[in-house]
Amino acid sequence: MNNEKLDQIASTMLSRKCGVEMELAIPLPAYRDLLEVLNTAVGLKEENWGAGTMEHWKIETDGSLRGSSCWKMMEIVAPPLEPKQMFRELKIVTDILKEFGCTVNATCGLHVHHCAKKFTAKRLQYAVNLIVKSEQAIDCMMPQSRRGSNTQWCKSNRDVLNDSINSDIGTVRRGDHWRYRKLNLTAYLKHETLEYRQHAGTIELEKIVLWVAFTQALAMRSRLKVTQNADYQNPMHNVLIQIKWATCDRDGALIPVSEIHADLCKRVVDRMTHFGFAEEAPRLAPHVVEA
Repeated sequence: MNNEKLDQIASTMLSRKCGVEMELAIPLPAYRDLLEVLNTAVGLKEENWGAGTMEHWKIETDGSLRGSSCWKMMEIVAPPLEPKQMFRELKIVTDILKEFGCTVNATCGLHVHHCAKKFTAKRLQYAVNLIVKSEQAIDCMMPQSRRGSNTQWCKSNRDVLNDSINSDIGTVRRGDHWRYRKLNLTAYLKHETLEYRQHAGTIELEKIVLWVAFTQALAMRSRLKVTQNADYQNPMHNVLIQIKWATCDRDGALIPVSEIHADLCKRVVDRMTHFGFAEEAPRLAPHVVEA
């Protein structure tokens, strides 16, 4: 994915800052050299976990990660950046990580934060409503380990649908019980962000960009009313319409709203097909498939 394509995808998004956290495994002998190269390329600094620095790229330990003694298990955290700059810097970082032989395993995740400044308690509840209604569809884009509540670090929001927000005082509840969810609202208390934690660990730029764009669209859809219905599951067809990536023709096929959205919708279908959910994937209009 070149810079032109990255810029095109960024142009479909709002210019609201986002943050990316990549959990990964680094070959132990290459660790110091990698840090030096990343520092030169994007100003990355090594910090202790929980230092809270937001101004620059950083790398820190993460106690949830597990790997053999020949790997150093770490988390790389990007500062809040607008999509165009974020994507360009992610390309630089992921290219370097691949060059140094970095990888991921099943304990790794990819977390994305989206700016939610001025979100009211009502909008935060809409965000939970939307992620619960869309859970089954989004699970179809993920490996088995990231579906349902199969990992303790990004459990379903279904059982906290009605108590993520303390209705008595109109604010988000604190604590790990609410934090380690596919949608982590506790990030709002500290950063005024919505954190989407579900994606499996990856250093593949295309996967990261798709997830950043998709989750921003989910976050922005939450600014409008999302009715609560714990018993209904949106198919991905409906999700892509609701986040305004596509409309629907008379035959029930999706028509992406632009050529770039067509590319993004195809990537969603490809992910679902890759994980064995081709029948659940939305049907794109013939002229979109052929393009």
